Parts: sequence; structure tokens; C-alpha cells
Amino acid sequence: MAKKRVTGKAMGFRFFQTFAAFFWFTFFMFKLCLILNAKFSEKKAEKIPGLGNILTLAIILQIIAIVLLVLSKREANAKKAAEQEYNESVIELARQEFQKIGIDIGINNAKDIALLEAQRANIQALQKKYNKSGFGIGLPGPLVIISVVIIAIQQWQKNRIKEKLDIAKVEFYNDYRRRIANPLLDTCFPGYKYYPSQGIAKEELKKLNVFKLGNFDEIITEDYVEGTYKNIHYHQSDLIIKARNAPGQSAILLFRGRAGIYDYRKSGFDGELIITSKKYGSHINKSGLNKTEMESMEFNKIFDVYADTYHTAYFILTPHFMEHIMDLNAHGDLYIRFVEDKICILRNHVTGMFEPDLTKPLDIQFEIGRSHYELKEIECFIDVLNIEGKPEEPTDTGEYNKSVYQYENSTDSSVVSATEITSKPENTSVTPKFKLKKE
Repeated sequence: MAKKRVTGKAMGFRFFQTFAAFFWFTFFMFKLCLILNAKFSEKKAEKIPGLGNILTLAIILQIIAIVLLVLSKREANAKKAAEQEYNESVIELARQEFQKIGIDIGINNAKDIALLEAQRANIQALQKKYNKSGFGIGLPGPLVIISVVIIAIQQWQKNRIKEKLDIAKVEFYNDYRRRIANPLLDTCFPGYKYYPSQGIAKEELKKLNVFKLGNFDEIITEDYVEGTYKNIHYHQSDLIIKARNAPGQSAILLFRGRAGIYDYRKSGFDGELIITSKKYGSHINKSGLNKTEMESMEFNKIFDVYADTYHTAYFILTPHFMEHIMDLNAHGDLYIRFVEDKICILRNHVTGMFEPDLTKPLDIQFEIGRSHYELKEIECFIDVLNIEGKPEEPTDTGEYNKSVYQYENSTDSSVVSATEITSKPENTSVTPKFKLKKE
């Protein structure tokens, strides 16, 4: 999990605020002692030498802390505005590139946009109601019962809104997947299988020794995609992992992104290798492998490499492959594990492949292009590694499980899978060369 960077001004604020608080506390404690002493001894309160200096120092430190706080807030707002401007420019570039591709998946844009946009607007309205702050005043004495009643009514209303919100989301994603996701897969990637409410099983992740799974409280998976490219079988799904540090505490989000698993049968490779962004936390299992430095200083600044032997790292990490995974890491912290005949790829902080941004009006062409771009990345990864599998169709792996999301309760059979075609025709669409925004 990526750690939030603390700026110098924010650190300065904490430093000066800590000392200011110390001197404030010291000053008031001395004052209190003088008052109590005068009261109980019936003597005139005596002055303590240097007490005025302590007050002056507390005031000066407090002023410096406030100034640094204001500056750090301005800096954070400026950075946020710059990131927003950058993301908007990247999205605009993406939109232009997707329009050049001209993906036609045979949908009625006007009709589908109107339906999906109405559902999205309803979800946003319900979300605002749900997020609205409740009654936060505790009335004194016997009137406290009024506070309890008001809070209970608000909680009941909030639960009803949550139920409506969950149902609205299920209906939206079912319609979105039926009208957008399935036609996209059928048109551009007909060999794929798609199971919206299923995902890679915890048992498979455990078998690949990817995570330290013992401390995890909840693993949520969905949007399972499976297929074959150049006779290489792969499957992937969106993945959320949560854990608690102690019983009774709320769950902490450790991972939210995508997990993909590829077959890897390349002659000359029989080792084990991990390539991980430095932003990943201790929950990633490194299995006691040896840390290996690569010749690229730029690569070493972004990634840590762990391998069983020096030869293993250099066999896999060709200059072309290193450049490719650096591009992937630019919009989603990357973790790759080569073990036995499998490759496991984790991409943290990336949005779901078929999950549009519900906070803004829908841009269907952009969402189609984004999903197409991310599906093409699967094939591009195999191309860059220059691997090909045995010329045979793989059988169903069964390596997926049902999601805990409500999608599994849907009775709409059209969202279960895309059309399955045994032969995959050549796809002439070009993957656009730009970096999508990082969430």
C-alpha cells in the first residue's frame, strides 16, 4: 500500500505545534499551581521567574506553526489542482486517441447513454443523501432521550437509503455490463470469457505465495476475465484486500486494484523472480529471495527486484521489458512474480476494468476506449515477454470464486459471460500510446 508523502511544511507544522503545545501546557500548569497554592494557603500568589518567557515562547511557536499549517494547506491544494489539471489533460488525450481508433461495438449510443446516465444520476443522488451528516448534538439531562430518538430515526433512514443505493448500483452495473462490457468483448476480444460476479480464488493466490494471507480479514474479487493469446492462457479479476490490526477495529484497505495470472513456459527459465514497486508494503511476500540491483539506475529508483539467482533476474528483465513495466507502473503500483510456470501481476490503485466514474456524467466512448486499452495491455504484456504456449486450447481452470458483492444475486443471465468463440481472429486495433490517469 502506498504511503502518503508528508511535505516539509507539514512536518515543520507538526514540529512547532508539538513544542508550542508543550510550552502552553507548562505555562498553564504553573499558573494552576500558583492559583491553587494561593487559594489553600491564603497567601498572595507569588510570581514564578521566567513564566512570562514561557508564555512568549509558546505564542511565538504557535504563530510559526499556524503559518506553516496555512502554507502546507496551500501547497497541498496547489498540488491537488495541478494533479487534477494533469489528469484532465490525460483524459482528453485518451478521448482523442479512442476516437481515432473508432471502436464500434454495435450499440445504440443515444438510447444506452440515456438509460445509464439516468441510473448514474440516481446513484449520485442517493450517495449524497447517504453521506449527509446526521444529528450531532447531545442534549443535556433528561433531554438526552430526544437525541437518542433523533439519531435512531436518522440511522433507520440511512439504512433504507443504503439498501436503495446497493440495489441501484447492482442494476446499473448489470445494465452497463450487458450493454457495454459484453458487446466490447464479443466484438474486439471474442475468445474471452467474462464472469462479472466472480474472481480469482484466494486459494490460487495462496498457492502462488503472493500475499501473506494469514492476517487478511476480507478478500473481494469480481470481473473475472479469462482467455488465450498466442496459446498463452491467462485470467484476471479486480481485487480488494482488507485487514484489521486488532479485533474490534475497522478494516484497513491494503490493496485495491487488479490481479492477473499468466501461464509462462519459456525455455531456459526455471527460477523465481519478484519485481515490486517500492510503494508496496510488508504484506507482500518476498519469500526470502535475494535482492538484486539492475544496471538501470532509473529502474532501481522505482522497483525492488528479488530473485533466487542473479541469472534469473537478467534472463527476464531485458531493457525492453523493463521499459514496458515502468510504463505500466506509471498508472498503478506494480508487483510481478515469476514462479514455476506462472506469472502473477498485481496493479494497485487502478480502477475496475468495467467500472466507470459515477461522480461525473458518463462518457461512453471514453469508457469503451479505456476498457479496450486495458484489455489490449494483456496481449501487449505477452508480446513484450516474447512467449508462446503450446498450440492447444486450455480447459476451464475453475480458478475463480464468487464475489461477496451483490452482483451474484442478479437473475439477469446476460451478464454471466460474453459470447465464447474457440478461435480468436486477428485484431488490427492499435493500442494508444499514452498513460491513463492514476487513481
